[in-house]
Amino acid sequence: NVRFKTLTFSVAKDRSAKISMTGSARSFNALAVESSALAGNENFKRAIFSGIAADKSGVVSFVLNVLKNKT
Repeated sequence: NVRFKTLTFSVAKDRSAKISMTGSARSFNALAVESSALAGNENFKRAIFSGIAADKSGVVSFVLNVLKNKT
């Protein structure tokens, strides 16, 4: 129900990682489920969705920025 189209990441000297993705979801509910899954993942310090917009068919586009905990 959620697809990611692009992925970029960088790793800092302290081994934390910044991950940026763009994607689309079939609906706002599908995006909410993805957000909940990320929030419950202890590997991620922060996951922020932005640029959320729905097209005429209801497909929701978004940008996701994630800060991954140090490994």
